[in-house]
Amino acid sequence: VVPPRGWSFEPTEVPLDVDGSTDICSQGKDINFSFKGFGIAGRVSSVKGAQAQGPAGVNVVLYKDKIQKDNEIGKTTTARGGVFSFTPIQPGKYFLVATHPHWRMEKNTVEVVVKEGNTELPDNSLIVFGYDVNGRVVSDDGQPVTGVSFILFGTGKYKDCTEVASSMQIKDDPKFGKALCYVKSDNSGKFTFPALTNGNYRLIPHYAGAQTKFHVQPAELLFTIDHNSLTLPQEFKVTGFTVSGLVLLSKANKVPLENAKVYFSGKQVATTDKHGRYSVDKMKAGQYSLKIEAADVQFDEVNVKISASSPELPISSPSAYKVCGTVTLSSKGTLHHRKVIVENAAATFHKEVETDGKTGEYCLYLAPGKYQLSVIVHDEEKTKGLQFFPLQQTIDVNGKPVNNVNFLQLKATLT
Repeated sequence: VVPPRGWSFEPTEVPLDVDGSTDICSQGKDINFSFKGFGIAGRVSSVKGAQAQGPAGVNVVLYKDKIQKDNEIGKTTTARGGVFSFTPIQPGKYFLVATHPHWRMEKNTVEVVVKEGNTELPDNSLIVFGYDVNGRVVSDDGQPVTGVSFILFGTGKYKDCTEVASSMQIKDDPKFGKALCYVKSDNSGKFTFPALTNGNYRLIPHYAGAQTKFHVQPAELLFTIDHNSLTLPQEFKVTGFTVSGLVLLSKANKVPLENAKVYFSGKQVATTDKHGRYSVDKMKAGQYSLKIEAADVQFDEVNVKISASSPELPISSPSAYKVCGTVTLSSKGTLHHRKVIVENAAATFHKEVETDGKTGEYCLYLAPGKYQLSVIVHDEEKTKGLQFFPLQQTIDVNGKPVNNVNFLQLKATLT
């Protein structure tokens, strides 16, 4: 028996095998269906949806007298078109509560009083506000990308989605007008618009922020919401992105290094600004050697893995700083013989550096630490009275180049 919606019969069906002798029909017996009562019938509809349509899959629970667990007398799930029914129902006061694990409800509860006959709920008694839309963004090598913004335009309404700020400088769409809202991809590359009403929409990827710019394909995606969740059929792919970094003269003091040259795998790609920052557009994910060059400092070359999910490079700071000074002699023509010896306090570092033959200047690069410097004087020179002042200088190489580590020939006048 297929009764009108809300009516109840028992049994609902009778198996029948006509063999001409033993079956009910052959024996001339009646096949009876007993009417058990009327019911409650209704439809869950959608905001901005046709009244004759609705979503399947909404859970509807029926309570007697008041909404509490002990008063639950039935539950069902809406069928195609959003329809549902409970039967048989005795006269009395009832409450219907509609829920869904993902969808936002506009109106989820309705009170019903059953007297006699079938009870049909008025239109829009239970309403779903909107449906979730899900997508994903990955890099060229299939890795998830976090922090990509997706701007939504459309004819519908939304909930739980961030409004587009004027600072984002999003242009109006010729068809849909102003942008509705936006969301960002998470650590798994997924993004979700939690609640969109029925309608037509346009989605465009956008820069994640001031430091990072993503080049994403496709450049836009059109879709329609129609009484159901939607997983976008096409993944967005980051084909290139901006990578940024910071170069400091001193990590401890956070002093930026301006005009430093940045090299990726031997090719100069950027120069730091006054804040020590640099950025490189249209990068591809991969392994690169990072080298920094700047006046009076040295950097170690390091290997870095660049990806769209981690576009911020580690902070770079010098591994050695330039130390310079002058050795001055009163006699001419002997400067090219002078050497300065450099040792650290722990006596684990020893180096001799030769002065310039014409100017007496010397320079070398030293890692951060404390050092003692002195001019080498041979025994024969000592017997002749050659001596430099000071005999030794202690310097602290700490976050910046060191200049004017000078030595003068000691002169004395005897009377």
